Amino acid sequence: MTNRALIIGGGMGGLAAAIGLRDAGNDVAVFERNEVAAAERGFGIMIWPNGMRALKQLGVADAVYAAGCELNRVEFRSNTGTRLLDWNVGELGKGLGVPAVSVARAAVHRALADKLGPESVTFGSWCTGVEQDEQSVTVNFRDQLPERGDFVIGADGVRSAIRGEHLGAAWPQFPPYAGYTIWHAVIENADIDIPAGTFYQFLGKGSRLIAARIAPNRIYWSALGFVPQGGIGEDPSFLDTVKERFSGWADPVSALFEATRPDEVARRDIFGGVALDRWGFGRLTLLGDAAHPMTTVLGQGGCMALEDAAVLSQSVAAEPDITRALRQYEQRRIQRTTEMMNLIKKFNPGGRETSIKVAVRNQMIKRAFHRGLGGQYVNFVRQPA
Repeated sequence: MTNRALIIGGGMGGLAAAIGLRDAGNDVAVFERNEVAAAERGFGIMIWPNGMRALKQLGVADAVYAAGCELNRVEFRSNTGTRLLDWNVGELGKGLGVPAVSVARAAVHRALADKLGPESVTFGSWCTGVEQDEQSVTVNFRDQLPERGDFVIGADGVRSAIRGEHLGAAWPQFPPYAGYTIWHAVIENADIDIPAGTFYQFLGKGSRLIAARIAPNRIYWSALGFVPQGGIGEDPSFLDTVKERFSGWADPVSALFEATRPDEVARRDIFGGVALDRWGFGRLTLLGDAAHPMTTVLGQGGCMALEDAAVLSQSVAAEPDITRALRQYEQRRIQRTTEMMNLIKKFNPGGRETSIKVAVRNQMIKRAFHRGLGGQYVNFVRQPA
């Protein structure tokens, strides 16, 4: 029997879920509250091999690979420029049969949207509530008629209204502020020593900066700082804030800032890091940031949403009873995403790093990374979703 899936949220996770469920033989309908699709501009994202593995299952990996740059190395440096570690992630990708890729988030969204097709997505659809009984679910909207289906997926992001309505974890009480913000930008056609294929991590005291090419002529950088919450969006003053906070850091950090226009910098406070022990009931479940809001230290938030979509489609295809299928999906994914959250906490620098702690951390990266947290991360990526 064909089920009708109602998916609330047209971000990466929602579109990926729609593709997987449709390919498994279901009817799908995606409802996105924004009036238009994701902007062409968009910041960078690192799709690690586990995320690319999910995209391969969904039939989108080749398009994402073509839009970005394959990552072969992760280079750790101190803020003074000392090279701490050169990690060959290309070998990890070869072993799994899928590479890591740095790419524009908008390019991933576009690849998913092209695969799904426009007929499955309705924009300007503001969900106001979900009702369910033993046979079906009904989604209500602000300015349109209700939609009825067999099950509903809340893929409506960190501020998920569905999570708040049905699971008692409502924004802004949940998820909590993670203690830090990021400032980030994409630079076009910059002549800076950031070769394609290398992902840089510059580590200071309570601050970090990453940089990588997301296309041959585009560089993405993201600067992390532990500051009080209260900033979001774009403001020309953000560039001055970043320059002051990262003053004295070795090149190419200062070169990145000098090549960035003030109107290119955005700030995003980070919320998340706390796991839920329940994602749904009956014919309702959650996916992506709505279910497991990840912090950004390991760049796995998008990958976890893509894995969710792949596992959800597998579960629904394998189990005819939709409520059992959703619970099986949740059982698999809650365990794995909670494991990732716990690993992120170990990597999290915290806002109170002392000079001694920084020196110890740098030595650990230099001498024992692969035997410690790096090895745990590699094992996690290698595990099936």
